[in-house]
Formats: sequence, structure tokens, C-alpha cells
Amino acid sequence: MQAMEKNKSSIERDLLIIALSSLNFLSAEEKLLVYNSTDTLEMLSKMSISDFESIIQRHISQKWNGDTVLKRTLISRKILSSFNIKYATMFSEEYPENLRNIPDLPFVLFYRGNISILNNKCVSVIGTRAVTPDGKQAAFDFGKNAANDGWTVVGGLSEGVEYFAHLGALKAESGKTVALLPCGIDTIVPSANKMLAASIIKKGCIVSEYQPGVPVGHWSYAQRNRLLAGVASDVVLVQAPTGSGSLTTANLTEEYNRELYIMKTAFSPKAIEVNGIKKNMMSKKDNKKEDEKKKKKMKNICNFVLDDGIPVIDDYVDFIKCKDEKPGSRFYDVSEFEQSFAM
Repeated sequence: MQAMEKNKSSIERDLLIIALSSLNFLSAEEKLLVYNSTDTLEMLSKMSISDFESIIQRHISQKWNGDTVLKRTLISRKILSSFNIKYATMFSEEYPENLRNIPDLPFVLFYRGNISILNNKCVSVIGTRAVTPDGKQAAFDFGKNAANDGWTVVGGLSEGVEYFAHLGALKAESGKTVALLPCGIDTIVPSANKMLAASIIKKGCIVSEYQPGVPVGHWSYAQRNRLLAGVASDVVLVQAPTGSGSLTTANLTEEYNRELYIMKTAFSPKAIEVNGIKKNMMSKKDNKKEDEKKKKKMKNICNFVLDDGIPVIDDYVDFIKCKDEKPGSRFYDVSEFEQSFAM
């Protein structure tokens, strides 16, 4: 892979990098080709799709509006300056090394705080937003103990499991934690976690591959999840029903050749209640259908463990113990859990 061409003014370099970050129809490698073939933001804004195709040597079916990108980029650069938001490109020294090895690596990461901690040993803690009380405690304790032991605890700043993992890491004496956002770096999602985000910036970092002003979208959560799987050497799933984005992250963890662990809290009988709705507002028939649907989701967690042989752990101490064991040496009996949801 070629390096980034450096014979540009710092202003034009910033503007081009910000603009290219928004071109979702280009891969990171293709953005690099365009960057090296373009001198200024104005030149980029006047390019046609055929110009892009000539540079990257493939067909592009998507349309684009250069004037819109130009205006948005100029606004974004002002926001970056106002909020002391920095960025690391795929060739920057501070760019997380683990992300260089995933298929769809980000061309640039915008950040607030100390991004270098993503080059320490990292563990991503993931799970459902509608977490049970034992899941909250498990996520908090794991985050705190891992941070006390020198790990950077990574999450998505989501409510539920990831919120408590971040909070636990912040409670550690010298804990470090990083939140990966599914939107522009200037926006905190969910907004209720703004105070948590402020604390994370002081003791860690918030990171996004999206320039300021980019709103959150359903597709951006899936994009963010690939970073949760890719940036860490280990991923711990605390609790999640089938269909959860956390299970998508778990599958990517295996695809990226990272180590995946599931905590026993995923098999808590109360876990089936996390997606429940107020039964007094439903008919008995609807209640039964909803219960059956939730039971199927939770039973699939069992299949995930049995079919893929993912190790099940109790807590952080057990996580460290498991890391030293031979692959496949653990067997977790899920029969009791399955029976509790017999249909």
C-alpha cells in the first residue's frame, strides 16, 4: 500500500482528509488513491464519478454532490478546531495497530482525548442495552478489574452493558476506557450519556470515523460494531439476545481472528426478561407469543456457545485464567438453562 503524499499545505491536507472521510462509496485504500491524486478540496469537489473511476479503476454506481461535500467539509474543519478534535489517518503513528488488520479499516479516525491508549492491550465489553441487574454488575466489575490490571476497556457508549463497563473502568484508580461512536465526533449518542462521555475524554478517549455533523443511522451502528471487534485483542459478551448488534460484533470477532468470551450472565434466567414489555397492556394470547419469541432468542445463545465452542467465563479473574488455557478445553453445560425455557 502506498503512503500518503505529503506535499500539501496543512490546511489542504486537513480539508481533503475530512472530505474523503465522508465518501462512503470508497474504501480506505481508494480514499488514499484519491488523496494522492488530488491537490485541493476545490479540485476534489469538481471531480465527476468518472474521474473517481479513473483513479480507483472500478465502476461506481453511486452519485455524489461535490458542492455539498465542500460546504460540509469547511464547516467540519471549524468544528474540529473549536472543540480541539484531532484525527489520525491510517498512516498516523497513533492509529490503532489492530485496526490496520481488518478488511474494512477506517481511512481516518476523529478523536477527543488520548487515542494512544488504543495501542495498549484492549478488551471490548459488549452487550444489550436492556441489561439485567446481574448483567450491570458483571459489566461494571469486569470493566473496573480489567482497567486496574492495565487493560484499555472499549465500548460503544451505549446504554446497558457498555455504559456500566465504561463506568467500571472510570472507577479504577488509573483506568483507561475508549468509547467508539456511531455518528459524528461532535455528537454524543445517546445524549443521556454526555456526562459519561466527558469523563471518558478526561481518562481516555472518544473516537469516530465520521466527520462532525454526521447523524447516527441504523447502518452506522453496524459500521461501529466492526471497530469494536477489530480494535481489541479480546471481546467479552456480557448479555445479548439473538438479533442484538452485539452478536453481530461477536461474529466479527471470530472473523477478525480475535478472542471471544461469553459471561455466564448471558445465561441468567432473568436475561429472558430484558426485552419484555408490560404484560398488563397485552392480551394473554399476545403475552404467550411474546414469551415464545423471547425464549427462542435466548435459546439461540446456547447454540452460539455449543456450535462455535466459545468459552464461558465467570468474571475478570476467570477471563485471565481462560486466556492461559488450551483452546476448546472448556465446556459449559447449558442444559439447565435450555430446560428453563422449554417450550
